Amino acid sequence: PDDWAEVQTAADLARRAANERLRVATKYPLLVGRFLSEAGAESVRVVSADGALESAPTVGYADFIADITSTGTTLRENRLRPLSDGTILTSQAILIGNRAALQDRPDVLQATRQMLEFIEAHQRARGQYMIFANMRGESAEAVAARVFSQTDLGGLQGPTVAPMITREGAGGWWAINLVSSADKLYAAIQQIRAIGGSGVVVTPVTYIFEELPARYQRLLAALNREETAYLEIAAKDMTITADEVAGFPLERIEAGKALSLTQGVNPAWAAALAAAPAHPEFLLRRAALSLREGLADQAADDYRSVLSSRPAHRAATLGLARALLSAGRGAEALGVLDAWLAQEPGDAEAVKLKERGR
Repeated sequence: PDDWAEVQTAADLARRAANERLRVATKYPLLVGRFLSEAGAESVRVVSADGALESAPTVGYADFIADITSTGTTLRENRLRPLSDGTILTSQAILIGNRAALQDRPDVLQATRQMLEFIEAHQRARGQYMIFANMRGESAEAVAARVFSQTDLGGLQGPTVAPMITREGAGGWWAINLVSSADKLYAAIQQIRAIGGSGVVVTPVTYIFEELPARYQRLLAALNREETAYLEIAAKDMTITADEVAGFPLERIEAGKALSLTQGVNPAWAAALAAAPAHPEFLLRRAALSLREGLADQAADDYRSVLSSRPAHRAATLGLARALLSAGRGAEALGVLDAWLAQEPGDAEAVKLKERGR
């Protein structure tokens, strides 16, 4: 409770619990009981409860509560606050899919896309507000120019300006609407007033949909969908890193390179593709494929490239030894293995490779 000013940490709670009998209401008695015990507040009585726990201290059911919180708004509304070190467990929601079903059943993929669309759109809209206002002006362009003259009236891409029909039929009135973040909302309202806006209405934004969710685009790539879908991903203006590109199947990376990205279609994707051939994960997978196809010298070159940036990389070291052995370069392989075993004498796989080399 807010009026427990002296209780800011779990240690403070333990001190208070030592002097009076306290009860905590929670839906998670085992987790909470363990947390209190570790904090030295094992004397607190844990009371199981369901429903809205925020009212428990007010009605006298418990002295304080332990519950899930995200923004803390409901706690503040009920004159409650979290302890500074009172996090019992940090959790997040994870969407898990069946790869085979996603690859083979279009209805499953479509349902997944719909979920991802709504999840991303809702996250994108979090903390965003739609502002509607009326304004006099000579033209839509003139009104837009006044809007753009203010620092906090940009909207997502710009304001929507439309002619407004008044009851008296008077011309020169325009309706504008734009999106503003919560931290700039009041400044935006003040700026609308400053340029002649009136009748300002504000409403929370629930969803903001873009052309295609970035997560869905990456899902398609991870599922190794047909090349057209993959190239469509590459053409989109999305953010992607070399780490992510390097994790895609090799043939998909090659397909991505076939798309003309050098003309600014997607600079982030182009940069990631350019960096992928030097990425350790990419090199390791290409080396393993080369080794399976009998291209031992090429595999050895890729493994050496990985080791040049990560000299203690076990998979690259043992892969290089295998490649050298396959290429008939046993002495080199033994040198690589001796150097590795000097650092890791207990590596059984390296010992077996050395015996094979002899």
